[in-house]
Amino acid sequence: MSQLVDLPARERERLAPQGSEIDLIDLLTLLAKARRTLVLLPLLFGVIGVAYALLATPMYQAATTFMPPKEQGGGSALLAQLGVGGGGLGGLAAGAAGLKDPNAIYIGMLESRRVREALLQQFKLQQQYKTRFRDDGLEVLKQRTRIASGKDGLISVSVQDESATQAAAMANAYVVELRKLMTQLAVTEAAQRRQFFESEFNSVQRKLIDAEVGLKQLQERSGIVKLDEQSRATVDTLADLKAQVAAREVQLAAMRNYATGENPQVRQLEAEITGLRAQLANYTRGRDDDGVLIAKSRVPAAALDYVRSLREVKYYEALFEALARQVEMAKLDEAKQSNLQVVDTATVPQKRASPKRALIVLLAVVLGGFVAVLWAVASGLWRQRGSDPLTRQRLRALGDAWRGRTAG
Repeated sequence: MSQLVDLPARERERLAPQGSEIDLIDLLTLLAKARRTLVLLPLLFGVIGVAYALLATPMYQAATTFMPPKEQGGGSALLAQLGVGGGGLGGLAAGAAGLKDPNAIYIGMLESRRVREALLQQFKLQQQYKTRFRDDGLEVLKQRTRIASGKDGLISVSVQDESATQAAAMANAYVVELRKLMTQLAVTEAAQRRQFFESEFNSVQRKLIDAEVGLKQLQERSGIVKLDEQSRATVDTLADLKAQVAAREVQLAAMRNYATGENPQVRQLEAEITGLRAQLANYTRGRDDDGVLIAKSRVPAAALDYVRSLREVKYYEALFEALARQVEMAKLDEAKQSNLQVVDTATVPQKRASPKRALIVLLAVVLGGFVAVLWAVASGLWRQRGSDPLTRQRLRALGDAWRGRTAG
């Protein structure tokens, strides 16, 4: 605009714009002269949009919704069934109940590499996605999957695929793989109890087998078949007391994974163990090391060995039965806590999720109209630059401003 200052006043007054009405009329004039372009260019863009919408690969989306398991305090009921009054594992659920969003665990498991690899292999997605590397296939699957947790506590899994049938199958497969993973990982409190008790149960089972084999071999070597009724009852009672102490020590070890020493249930279980040990000490007072009133000087060494072997077998039998009950109760609690309840099973979608053809064509036409208007205005101003000094001055000022901006 600085060039207009150098013109004579009368010429400058003639060239200056007379208001927005003249500018609007000029713009409409330019658009009227380019009316063919304004019609043909949006039409061309619309045709391109239609072609793209028709040729683009259709994608179908299927979704499933399920309610994840909720934590339940099954420890007290378990110990009540076992006859351990009130103490034990009732506080184990507190460790897992402190999460702000319990669903985050299950969402993380669904998004884990293990679950996605299972789907990649089951549906042969690497060949379908035409990816060279396995990680690339996993990334494509991740982009086509959406996992969300709602305010209602439900988790939804939606999957997009070129095949409507496969999209539904993949969404449902996520839930199946989650169930498998939950059986392998101790997610809930009951699952952690079950895993711990099973480990102890298997160890005791092996020791019981070894003790039974040792007792049988000793009987074959010494010829001793059985003890008298009094001695056998003593051995049974002694083994049962020791097994009760060992069973409660296992329960206490399990509790220490979740509770501190100040926990009332931990203190109660410790008191029960102390009481049983005192009872065991009173029972064995006045007896020999094996808890049996036998004069060792009058009894052959083979008989003493038999008493020790029998006591060991009885001890592991009692401990085996106690741990077996605990494992079964932990499995029942785990089944309750690990039950995924599917609210909506993914079904084969009847409508495609993309491409949205009407929207694509509409956007293409709008884009074509915008480009046509820009082209009409720019070409009109370019043609007027020679005949209209004001237009020439404006274009020159615009060019100077643009060069100054880019140079800066």
